[in-house]
Amino acid sequence: MSSMTDIVFLLLIFFIILSTLVSPFGVKVDLPTGKSRTTEHPKIDVSITSDLQYSLNGSYLTKAELREGLRGYKGGTEKVGRLGIRSGGRETLGRSCAG
Repeated sequence: MSSMTDIVFLLLIFFIILSTLVSPFGVKVDLPTGKSRTTEHPKIDVSITSDLQYSLNGSYLTKAELREGLRGYKGGTEKVGRLGIRSGGRETLGRSCAG
């Protein structure tokens, strides 16, 4: 039984020494460099109170102004990162909008 333990320790030492001799570096690859940075998309927060007051990103608006404000985001070139809609103080919809 002790000879089996000796063989296991010898194999362990052999593989430890062998692993230090193997080069830890792989093949060198020339990766392309990016010229532009990713940007965070704007977040839209729409709130509707119980007395039907509308707010867009904290600014209270009329229903027509809210509609135009949302159309500005839709027609713009920027993508919307997150849309949150609150009604009566509770968030009813909050999800990412990838467009």
